[in-house]
Amino acid sequence: MTFKLKETKKELRDAALLKRSAIPSDIRREYSSKICSTIMSLASYRHSDIILAYYPMNSEVDIKPLILSALSLGKRIALPCCHRDEKCMHFSFISSLDGLCKGKYSIPEPPSDAPVYQTSDMHSSLMIIPALLYDKKGYRIGYGGGYYDRFIRDYHGATAGLVFSEFVVDSLPVGKFDISVDYIVTERGVKIVEKA
Repeated sequence: MTFKLKETKKELRDAALLKRSAIPSDIRREYSSKICSTIMSLASYRHSDIILAYYPMNSEVDIKPLILSALSLGKRIALPCCHRDEKCMHFSFISSLDGLCKGKYSIPEPPSDAPVYQTSDMHSSLMIIPALLYDKKGYRIGYGGGYYDRFIRDYHGATAGLVFSEFVVDSLPVGKFDISVDYIVTERGVKIVEKA
């Protein structure tokens, strides 16, 4: 990634984080609830045996209700485990939100002995991907680690990007390793991303 692209992404990231943090918590809860309901209405969610989710932190879209609902339906839920030194991550399965461990970025993660999701798994799956910003082509600005882009290269299931609607923009700077999602889900509904 060129220095200019990296700096531009950092500026966008910092501004979006401040803006999202300023949204009142009751509004975030309301929007998060709508987003969870919308995801659960997607065919790719209903027909997926496995949901690759994330543990929401701070001002992120709160998908804990979705995780609990999916577990109650017998779906298999996996959460990311980051390896900071290798700049990569894997997903491990959980049976509840209890018993998670503090991860490398202070994000709750499955314990180290939890079963690991393999990208070669042929069960239908949906990966739910958080971000600070999405553009209309499905590209994202995350937190700058590149973990999701590296993981998605070998992932073959559906991908849904979650974000509050005011954080969907016309276009974002895109690097050669950036990968777009299949859907963008906001509190206003779903946008199917048309792939080139």
